[in-house]
Amino acid sequence: MFSNKITMLKGGLFSLLTIFVSQIFAQQPILKSSVLQKGSALHSSTTISVPAPEKTSNNNNIKKLKGFDTDILAGDHEVVVVTKSPITENIDIYSLPLFGGYERTIEQQRSDLEFFKDCDRNFKSRNEASDFFGKMGWDYLSEGSKDLATNRFNLAWLLNNQNVDTYWGLGVIAYQNENFQLAEELMQEGLEKDNFQNVTLMVDLAAVHIKSFIDGKKPVDLSTAYELLDKAILIAPEFTNSYMQLSLANIADNKINEAWMAFHRGYEIDPNGVSTDVLDALLAIKADPMGIFRKP
Repeated sequence: MFSNKITMLKGGLFSLLTIFVSQIFAQQPILKSSVLQKGSALHSSTTISVPAPEKTSNNNNIKKLKGFDTDILAGDHEVVVVTKSPITENIDIYSLPLFGGYERTIEQQRSDLEFFKDCDRNFKSRNEASDFFGKMGWDYLSEGSKDLATNRFNLAWLLNNQNVDTYWGLGVIAYQNENFQLAEELMQEGLEKDNFQNVTLMVDLAAVHIKSFIDGKKPVDLSTAYELLDKAILIAPEFTNSYMQLSLANIADNKINEAWMAFHRGYEIDPNGVSTDVLDALLAIKADPMGIFRKP
């Protein structure tokens, strides 16, 4: 896979490294390294208890609740979706991360109040409700449904603007949409909400900065990635993915020996947790200095 790139490349070693790292990132549809485990852990058995809905159209998947303008999606993910009026005819603020920062109309505020009332009836607290919708966001994102995931993360944020998963999840969506600056801003805010203690988020944010460096060649992105990874390793020295991202950062920085060292450190901690894509990239550039890994 990587040998074809080597033969065709004419732009020098740095361009080669850029292609390798870009290809690795292209193979990661979900950035959050623990998305499936975390998504399954939050309120895995929680459902929203609602009055018996009535069908409002020929679409068997959409049902209408009595009493206020709220939909329920039937199926595996039974969650409340509040239907709102857009701020203008051309802007749907509910499809934008954190509602695009727009102020809500009176009608939207009333709808928000009904949504809060419904959550208050069905959860012990709004923080619990926020966790539930955040879980739904990760579940939809893992299925590739970015629009539905955005909606759920927004609802989670509406219930609790301190919920780290809202900034994290919306940051991952921005990353997948190649809006790296927005991804950095959202994930940085989430990290600040968690007092810079969330190692997995810290490593994911480092990954965004590495990708930004590859695309924009701005040294500040690479230095920021190094700083984040150093902090992550200091807090949780046994987290293997930190070393995988550190290896990628070193590859992008043309520090291949350091990249091999980071990879071996991760391998020592957890042989099953290393990235085979990073290993393939390293082997295509330089033989393993320790002689443990070889090209097939």
